[in-house]
Amino acid sequence: MKLRVDELRMGKIIWDILFMDDYLTKDGKEDRRIKNSPHFKLLRSYERNPHLDLRRTDYYRFARERQHYFGTWFGRKEKEGILQQMRGFLALYERIRREGFDYGKGRIVVYRATAHARRRDSLGRPHPPTPTYTPTGYEIYEGHHRAAILAKLGYHSIEVDLLSPWILVKNWFKKHLTRRFSSLSR
Repeated sequence: MKLRVDELRMGKIIWDILFMDDYLTKDGKEDRRIKNSPHFKLLRSYERNPHLDLRRTDYYRFARERQHYFGTWFGRKEKEGILQQMRGFLALYERIRREGFDYGKGRIVVYRATAHARRRDSLGRPHPPTPTYTPTGYEIYEGHHRAAILAKLGYHSIEVDLLSPWILVKNWFKKHLTRRFSSLSR
């Protein structure tokens, strides 16, 4: 499925809900477009200054918050690990800029943003609406870095895989219940 880049939003119903909101607010409203993400902003800053101090970026601050809360960022437990991950992201940007994007080497998976509006809590009640966020377009489930790179490189539309909302629910239960049951058995 092909989507316009301006339809892509940072995912609201996965791990970033705890941290990403602070970095996506504009004029008191959430602006979850990929072009407002810490990922895109890092690429824009890098483009202006390839020698920028990565520790002074929103992306680094976001990663540190996640690392502090969960104890890891892409499997990295130290601050240097975040910087290595960021350098890898920038190296991927340079490679895609030189060689183009190979859809066979990395995919971007999205779901309709309205799936967020239909979510229910553990008792089956609808989640209350968020006054600062109106779900529109498609939210990225996997491939935030690749989507930001393609947006920064000026792609107008990109090929994505559409994920069913039922898969989202299944994956959430699998991830969270597995973690709970494995901690109980220890």
